[in-house]
Amino acid sequence: MITIEMKIDLFEKMIEERHLVERRQHLEQLKIQYAQLLDEMAVKYEAQRREKLVHLERKVTLEMSQLEAREKVSIQRLIRENEAWLVRRLVEAVKAEWKERIKSERYKAAFLMHFERLTADISSKIQSVWVSPMDFQLIPVRYNPVVSEEIIGGFIIRCEGNQQVDYTINRQLEEMSLKLGCMIDHLISDGGACHEQK
Repeated sequence: MITIEMKIDLFEKMIEERHLVERRQHLEQLKIQYAQLLDEMAVKYEAQRREKLVHLERKVTLEMSQLEAREKVSIQRLIRENEAWLVRRLVEAVKAEWKERIKSERYKAAFLMHFERLTADISSKIQSVWVSPMDFQLIPVRYNPVVSEEIIGGFIIRCEGNQQVDYTINRQLEEMSLKLGCMIDHLISDGGACHEQK
């Protein structure tokens, strides 16, 4: 026979099982919600990580470009400094050579030949002739010779109407300096020769 106590025990077990089933269902729902939350967080984290990686990659690319540009400018500046130093050295060597040559008789003969050739057509228009102290005695007094310590050799003829003929070694050295700079630029940049602009 079934006693009341047995019925109560059975009823309690049924209630406990029911609570146990409800708890398991509730636990399963929590597990599912937790898994969904983890998946959402993983997706969100992955998106943030990708975004940060893209941003970081752009930043690194920009910094590398800036660094490369600074290096190119630095290299170009160094090349220009070395080029200028080389041109100055060459011009100074040529200038020193010319300072020795202007003392020779050959220089004086060439000076007079060029002076006479250039003054043949414009002698009536000449107002003054600027020369170095070494060349002063080579110019006839009628051309109003003027001494200039800056002139290494050669002459500058100043005519009426602010016209001027510069046949000085100084001008030739300046032209040589420009040509040397141009030649060095072209040799460094593309290995070609310097083309004069006309």
